[in-house]
Amino acid sequence: PNKVASYPILSWVIEAFGVQSRDQIIALFSSLFIVLILLTTTIRLTLFYANQRLSVAIGSEFSSATYQLILSQPYERFVQLNSSVLISNIEKTNSLASGFFQPLFTMVSSSFVIVAIIVGLLAIELMMTLILFAVVGGCYLLISWIVRKRIEENGKILADQSTIRVRLLQEGIGAYRDIILNGLQNTYSNVFRYIDRSVRWAHGRNAIIAFTPRIALEAVGAVVLVVIAWILGRGDADVTASLPVLGVLAFGAQRLIPALQLVYSAWSTLVSSKARVADSLDVLEYLDQGVIEDGSLSEPSPFRFEQAISLTGVGFRYELEDAWVFRGIDLRVEKGECLGVFGLTGHGKSTLLDILMGLLPPTEGELLVDGRQVFGDRVHAWHEAVAYAPQNVFL
Repeated sequence: PNKVASYPILSWVIEAFGVQSRDQIIALFSSLFIVLILLTTTIRLTLFYANQRLSVAIGSEFSSATYQLILSQPYERFVQLNSSVLISNIEKTNSLASGFFQPLFTMVSSSFVIVAIIVGLLAIELMMTLILFAVVGGCYLLISWIVRKRIEENGKILADQSTIRVRLLQEGIGAYRDIILNGLQNTYSNVFRYIDRSVRWAHGRNAIIAFTPRIALEAVGAVVLVVIAWILGRGDADVTASLPVLGVLAFGAQRLIPALQLVYSAWSTLVSSKARVADSLDVLEYLDQGVIEDGSLSEPSPFRFEQAISLTGVGFRYELEDAWVFRGIDLRVEKGECLGVFGLTGHGKSTLLDILMGLLPPTEGELLVDGRQVFGDRVHAWHEAVAYAPQNVFL
């Protein structure tokens, strides 16, 4: 009790509760210790729950927003997008939650825990607490400086190879007939195995980098406590008088190292996810530039087709600097008439049909229905009047 009363804060607590005897002091601080344990546990669980809820909500919002932006693109813009890149970047939006917001919230909440531990230890033993924090915190800073470049390289591998892996899956499934005819099963399998191993090993290296320091730092913390015990007990000093301080420092270190580890792990996740987050934001920005305004998707007025569909001097190319897909197309299709379009692959058959359906605006010339040009609000109305039977039907 005399040792406890020598600390100003603890002495103030004793006076505030009006306890005097040894048993009362032990009971008081035991009760306060239990209350603090329950309080900190409740706070940590609450912060963890709030962290997960908020991260999930943000990740879902970004994924849904990305998907909506993709489906809101003008058709001529959409057909120029790489589907594997789009699918990969929808998945990469998870990095905004699991790779940015979640570790960021973890860093903030763990930092509060670290500050609380340090303040509590400083109130009991100033110099030894500073030594403990300087050594353990300095080790984490040194490790962070050493491994930062490697984590960034792993993050770049994850960003690039994940897109390639999605593309290989799409090509392997979509071009299965060609793979069989050309005997490319082993070629595709070997390429996919190499890409998949690269992605998984990058994840593995990041996991090793993220969790190895805690094992090493627990040993360092034990060594620091031994050194502190030696400093406090050297000469003629009574070691037993220093045991309460050592016990508090040991308990503080037991709480401090996991909190520092959480901050370090969250930091490594942020660094690793930087490339994937940047890719996701770039795609979101690109898609947002071409999004169709909600007003243009309002309910169209009914479109009555009575006579004929006509193309007059129609030409098309995707960009001004691109070659013409075709030019000078004049065509008239009477209502009830059947028409077949045939030609070599890549000569514009599908593009011509897209123009007839109003999906692509002609670069030059006009699409006319019953002598009226299809443009503006009439395009969406024409979409509602068109029936389309694709080669591959999605049920």
